[in-house]
Amino acid sequence: SELPFAGKERLVRINSFSSGLGRDDLEEVAESKPDGFVLPKVESPVDVRIASELLSMLEKKMQIIKGHFPLFLMIETPLGLLKAMESASSDKRVRGLIFGAADFIRQTGGRISSDRRELLYPMNHILIVARATGCIAIDAPYFNFRDEEGLRNECIQARSLGFDGKSVIHPSQIPIVDEIFSPTKE
Repeated sequence: SELPFAGKERLVRINSFSSGLGRDDLEEVAESKPDGFVLPKVESPVDVRIASELLSMLEKKMQIIKGHFPLFLMIETPLGLLKAMESASSDKRVRGLIFGAADFIRQTGGRISSDRRELLYPMNHILIVARATGCIAIDAPYFNFRDEEGLRNECIQARSLGFDGKSVIHPSQIPIVDEIFSPTKE
């Protein structure tokens, strides 16, 4: 709440509710009034409803407008992918879907190749669900933050598929992501 974010949105990723820490995270962080919350490992509408009900209670307690805190759902597991439509359409707070490729590929037992062909199905599924529910779609981060060409290629691929943005793991990645996903002058 004290850092200058220069007008940027502040979305806070909490721990999952299944970890036993999600509720405490929401209660602690809500006081700083972030611009929204990222729910990891969402696998059903139940995860969304738990977060939404708790946020409604916190908004009431803090005397702020109901629905102030939007939710962004991380789709990181095969079950989460299969339940993405139900989860995304389960609550009006849901504004975005974020692909978690690393956890997803770990659970499927695969490996991510340079062209990400093994991720095209989950990426397209997440994108279709996002469009059907009026949400934005954010691609997974590129983990080799020193490889600008690899990052650029993944951004171009995600943008070509229709994604609205890409997660980053290092501030040095922001200029390339902004360049690829920002509207052109035309």
